[in-house]
Amino acid sequence: MTISLPSSLLEITTFLHKQNLTTILIGGAVRDYYLNSKTNDFDIEIYNCDNITQLQNYLSHFGTVDTKGSKFGVLSLKINNFSYDFVIARTEEKIANGHYGFKITLHKNITYKQAFKRRDFTINAIGYDINNDLFIDPFNGIDDIKNKILKHINPILFTQDPLRVFRAMQFIARFELTMDNTTFILCQDIIKQNGIKQLSKSQIKKEQKKINSSQKTSKIYLEYIHKLGIQEYFTT
Repeated sequence: MTISLPSSLLEITTFLHKQNLTTILIGGAVRDYYLNSKTNDFDIEIYNCDNITQLQNYLSHFGTVDTKGSKFGVLSLKINNFSYDFVIARTEEKIANGHYGFKITLHKNITYKQAFKRRDFTINAIGYDINNDLFIDPFNGIDDIKNKILKHINPILFTQDPLRVFRAMQFIARFELTMDNTTFILCQDIIKQNGIKQLSKSQIKKEQKKINSSQKTSKIYLEYIHKLGIQEYFTT
């Protein structure tokens, strides 16, 4: 199987490959491929890269590079109607409260499993090696998509980011999934530990905006709002 990618992205990744960098499509674009859903947003994880400056120099051949996310190892490009985020493979360490309270460590050499471990759900931790047409699925996310299950990856890392409660609900609503029971319990733990209070209203609203306004998806979302007992955080 081959994911159909924009020609501009293929041009960029072919160039990076010639610079001995490995380019792995990761996250929503790979998930949406298995869900038969189209996207214009692509996340590409970069391996064997010395530093963010090196990556910026390479990407500047293709347009104006947005460096707002550079402290997180992320550089962005917009070409025509497509948005590309290039992120150097990294690990994260919790050092403060909230969604952004992490210390980021970029790695030139790291395994895919080590890098993917920081992600929230198995369905978002499926990689696609663009140059070798190879899927990478260390946490069995493809099976979870087929079984319509939303499952966390690592319990400790999952509970360190309270925004994942709302991300869980929007994925369940959008794709009509069932939440894994242990994942549901971890969401409850975040709430009991007042993790939700660490989030801003804008962060919560950003996740809620990703849900379409259909009656069915809205109903699923509201059901989980009530199951988790967080009606006070629901925004309209």
